[in-house]
Amino acid sequence: MPVTHRQRQVYEFISRFMEAKKQPPTIAEIGKHFKMSSSASVHAILSALEREGLIKRIPNVSRGIEVVKTRAMISKSLCSVWWPPVSLLKQFWRMRQSRRRET
Repeated sequence: MPVTHRQRQVYEFISRFMEAKKQPPTIAEIGKHFKMSSSASVHAILSALEREGLIKRIPNVSRGIEVVKTRAMISKSLCSVWWPPVSLLKQFWRMRQSRRRET
């Protein structure tokens, strides 16, 4: 499954944090940075990043996150989000405009 925009943001935050502070962020630090009130949301994103092979998590360790792939290695996989063909987008906008005119 492709990486979502939010997952990419979290991955980039972890990478930058590790470059700056030479240690990974905690779950709380990630949640605070992205204004997530639930640690479960952070865990879900980290699980998705781990499934994609971008990070590795070490259980029962406060800062147990390792970046597996560098940003340069994954630039293609992070940009692989599916976008609809232009023809479908044009068709959608035509339908939307015609409905606005009818109301």
